[in-house]
Formats: sequence, C-alpha cells, structure tokens
Amino acid sequence: MTENPPLDLSRALPGLVALRPEKTGQKSHLSLRCAKDKNFRKLALENPAEAVKQIAGKQVPSGFKLKLIEGDPKADMTVVIPELKVAEISDAELEKVAGGLCAHACAADRSCA
Repeated sequence: MTENPPLDLSRALPGLVALRPEKTGQKSHLSLRCAKDKNFRKLALENPAEAVKQIAGKQVPSGFKLKLIEGDPKADMTVVIPELKVAEISDAELEKVAGGLCAHACAADRSCA
C-alpha cells in the first residue's frame, strides 16, 4: 500500500489557516470558530470535511481523510501519535533473539545461566 504524500492544507485550502500559525502563534480560522461556535464545533468533530468547506470555501480533496480531535482541558498539550506499525518477524530473526541474556548484573559473568 503506497502512502499519499502529506497535504499542506494551508496551500490546498487557502483561508483555512491564518498566516502560518506554527510561525506566528495564531490559531487557524477553523480552531477559532470551533472555540466560539458550539454547533460548528459539533460539525467539525462529526464531519470535518464539511467544516473545512464552510471555513475555506473549498472541498477537501477526494480521498483525503481528515480527523479533528478535542484537546483535553486538563492537559497542557495534546499530541497525536502515529499508528502502530507492527512488522512480522521471520523465524530466522526470531532465532537470533531467542534465548538472549538476562539484563541483570549476572549477565556479565552468566552466573544465572
């Protein structure tokens, strides 16, 4: 499965982001509206593409999935972590790590082996 290149929404949908917020500390138009308008906030969480369309006046590109999340007011920062990428381990790779040494001090002299 090929990954789509990241989409710069500030370029694809002008008007969505105000003056590159990462550079200026300003919030996006979307964030500001979500903070002030309860109905728009609900829309943004349930149908982010429609919310973006209302803010930017343009459709989110076809096939582009957008998810908005609410920050936790008790947290100082919300970080979105990437999906877990679990790779299959071959039998040969498993053999290399099976029966390894313990991590305790005895590992040096193998007295626990």
